[in-house]
Amino acid sequence: MIKTLTLIWCVNAVLEDFFRTRLNLYVGRKKSMENALEQQISENEIKLKFIEHIADRKLNVHMENPRVLAYLEEAFPEATECNYDFLFSVTITDLMVEKFRELCSEKDKLKKQLEGLKGSTAESLWHKDLDEFLTELAVRIRFFVKSSACYT
Repeated sequence: MIKTLTLIWCVNAVLEDFFRTRLNLYVGRKKSMENALEQQISENEIKLKFIEHIADRKLNVHMENPRVLAYLEEAFPEATECNYDFLFSVTITDLMVEKFRELCSEKDKLKKQLEGLKGSTAESLWHKDLDEFLTELAVRIRFFVKSSACYT
């Protein structure tokens, strides 16, 4: 009887430790996901602002490279060197009204995702992942059972 109680206590201790560790990982994962969404939103906002500057003729893309860089540093203090490369990769089709609207829509979608993520907890993310895992596991088990039945 004592061995059984000790074993149950050990199993419970392991499960509690696993739960705490896993939950801490989900806290970090949530923060990482928030940071990634914030970065994508920031890049979209910078790209939209860049397109607006070109459309409003505030930025003459025919200037010499050093003058364009100086303008970008002044007009886009939130941008980094990486963002400049990102901005210089804007194509002519990115300057079209449709593409501009698409970028606005994408930015709004990302903001909604971020709001949803910030409104959730690490526990709810974990539960969602577990639900998705169990759903996929059930699909694979059904497939396995069906394919095994073919061989019998």
